[in-house]
Amino acid sequence: MIPTIKLNNDIDIPVLGLGLWQINDKDVMSAVLQAAFDIGYTMIDTASVYSNELAIRKSLASITPPP
Repeated sequence: MIPTIKLNNDIDIPVLGLGLWQINDKDVMSAVLQAAFDIGYTMIDTASVYSNELAIRKSLASITPPP
């Protein structure tokens, strides 16, 4: 379980997130995301500047999400 912190607006966010910068291969992305979800990650860091939105979208559609 990844610990969380409470923001001023009373929302809890994870203190640790998974960065996806430089992962563009859909198969690698799927494996990384599935492993991350399996061990408890709930925050995924993405940005359009990474230019990997298509790999992220396809990967998320093909893996088992966290409970």
